[in-house]
Amino acid sequence: FNAMGELKAGGRMLRFTGDIWKNHPCCVICMHEEVTTKKPEWTQKVMNAIVRAEVYASQNKKEVAKLLSKDGGGYLPMPAPVVERAMTYYDHAFYDKEGAIKHDDWKIGRIDFQPWPYPSATKMIVKAMNDTVVSGAIQACSELGIDRESVLVVTFGLEGTTLIDELSRNEYLKAGLAMFPEIVGPTCVEAAIAAYGGIEMPAQLVTPHMVLTADNLQNVYEQGEAGWQLKPSGPDTPRELSLPIHRSDHLGADLPARIGFLVPFSQHEWYQNLQCAMHTYASDLGIELDIADAAANLRDEMVLRKRSIAGEASSLINPGDVVLIDSGEATTYLAEALIGKRDITVITNSMDVFETLRGEPGIALISTGGLLRRESQTLTGPTTEIVLHELRADKLFLAVSGVSLDFGLSHTNLAEVNVKQTMIRAAREVILLADHTKFEQESVVQVAPISIVHKVITDNALPASTRLDITKLGIEIVLAKA
Repeated sequence: FNAMGELKAGGRMLRFTGDIWKNHPCCVICMHEEVTTKKPEWTQKVMNAIVRAEVYASQNKKEVAKLLSKDGGGYLPMPAPVVERAMTYYDHAFYDKEGAIKHDDWKIGRIDFQPWPYPSATKMIVKAMNDTVVSGAIQACSELGIDRESVLVVTFGLEGTTLIDELSRNEYLKAGLAMFPEIVGPTCVEAAIAAYGGIEMPAQLVTPHMVLTADNLQNVYEQGEAGWQLKPSGPDTPRELSLPIHRSDHLGADLPARIGFLVPFSQHEWYQNLQCAMHTYASDLGIELDIADAAANLRDEMVLRKRSIAGEASSLINPGDVVLIDSGEATTYLAEALIGKRDITVITNSMDVFETLRGEPGIALISTGGLLRRESQTLTGPTTEIVLHELRADKLFLAVSGVSLDFGLSHTNLAEVNVKQTMIRAAREVILLADHTKFEQESVVQVAPISIVHKVITDNALPASTRLDITKLGIEIVLAKA
């Protein structure tokens, strides 16, 4: 609606929420807990589909914008230019003058799609959205000169200097729920030490929380040179969580040299304070703390899986082979794995594959030519298809968006589908490169029934039941080494 206002009514963007709260989630997909308990395998398939869709949407924003618009699939009532603006237009020079962007250094975009498949995600999203709304409400009340006695602002979460400063002034913000990362952090370290030592842990640890106001704030926090600090022995300070072991028990104990911690929301202040508390506590015990960002970890894991699939595929290419390589992320990694090989011929419609191999003297490289789809760096159209009709390859390494027993192989773009079908007819053996997230997915256009595939190279996260169903069709499954 903002983009529609800008394009159709001369509207002006006052401020982007993402410029107030960096990388904030604005929409959350939830699933009923009863469903996840009763149908865990189905739940995982739904999760895989969502993650796959979000990754694709992030990498192909213009194409997805048209698909979502009323000019495409009709999922939104807006025309394609409006949806495209909402998904892609974040011009810093333009919006800096408008005042809508004040954090150029954040280097973010207008909208993105990011999978967060972790149980704690929804809770932290609600909390971070609360922080943004509270800060914005206080700023708006102040700028509009609204009487502070006529407004009551209450915050869920009270971490960091900004909101505690607001609470101490006792103006618009009257109360806040504090959840004490300073206490939870050391507890996380203690829990890891207990697990390392084989000590039985309680079924759950209830983290401390407390409603703070300007009246009792000073009983829990004190202000120093480093900002607001938790009073170690304040009259209202929550005690540490109950654990089977305590710091005094560590004298002479066999402690882990290193502890890993996966952070769902590294940008959120609560988690930043938690990390700081964990670092301090672990360092005092001589333990190295290794913190990984959950989103980056997920992306890195998928890249490793695709690279292992590509590595397995490269081992099937022998001297003298003529191979067709489709466009896609895994096939680009396959091209990288072929660097240094000799006496093979590669035919491809992928610009990424072509650029990767163009300097290899031992590889005869043939481009199909055709019309370039910039979104995927893929050559398509009648020219591409005519060239492929005249060629024959020993092996085709194929990539698609979806694989299911009922719908077969499917893909998102019709022009690319036509080329994939022509590639299949040109190859003596069809080898599908597909990580586990592609299975049990049905994309927009069918490429071919799954029976045309001779061999599937995938990763070890593909469920055993799916592998069994595919092998029953006479298709060989190759699991890439982790």
